[in-house]
Amino acid sequence: MLSDTIQGIQQYMAFNVTKPPFDNIDLRRAVALAINRPAIERVISRGQGVVSQGLKPSSSLAYDKSIRGHGHDVAAARAAYQKSGHKGPITLVVIQRDPDTQIAQLLQAMLKEAGIELKIEVLERQAWLDKVLGRTFQVGILRASIPRPDPDLTFSNFYGKGARQNYSGFLDDRIDALLETSRRESDIEVRRKAYAEIQQVLLDNYAETYFFFRPNKEVLRREVQGFSREFAGTWLYAETWLKR
Repeated sequence: MLSDTIQGIQQYMAFNVTKPPFDNIDLRRAVALAINRPAIERVISRGQGVVSQGLKPSSSLAYDKSIRGHGHDVAAARAAYQKSGHKGPITLVVIQRDPDTQIAQLLQAMLKEAGIELKIEVLERQAWLDKVLGRTFQVGILRASIPRPDPDLTFSNFYGKGARQNYSGFLDDRIDALLETSRRESDIEVRRKAYAEIQQVLLDNYAETYFFFRPNKEVLRREVQGFSREFAGTWLYAETWLKR
């Protein structure tokens, strides 16, 4: 299992809410409800990960156990899809890397059970970035290294006004007000509540849907000793040495 202190990676998905077809919240809801997150976690990280409720893990200041994530309900997904009025395939863009491509294939099978046809477009990283940041995509798989030293490094860059990495394009005045609160306050619990509310706004509007956290895996030669990462995941070399 992923411990409270180990660094890991959040695997999740963002919808482009700025244009059809995912400016339709019922379609976003249908896709989110069709996803079996525990099954994806079992296949990809084989029980070593943790299914996500929100964006941040329990080791983060931004974690709050009250956050209500997206469940798995195929019948409700079918109903939401019918309500959306959407017809035809949707396209998922994914970077050519593991395990993103495997996750995409699992999603394709899961959405099919809810009557949703998913096409997968595999791109090299720069082409993916151009498409996602240029908002010419429909839905995309993302990953984020967690935790960060301060949650503002994530939330301001991803969700505030003028955020350079607002992949979904979702904007809400409540988020900007909560970000201002989190920057102004020194009280940890006040900040935690603000970050939890931001995540709930994103979840309730189905701007993003979160899958699971998986641990970082290191592959080292036997001679490498003392290797470690700091809290935010950066490799630390000062104490690393080679055993002769």
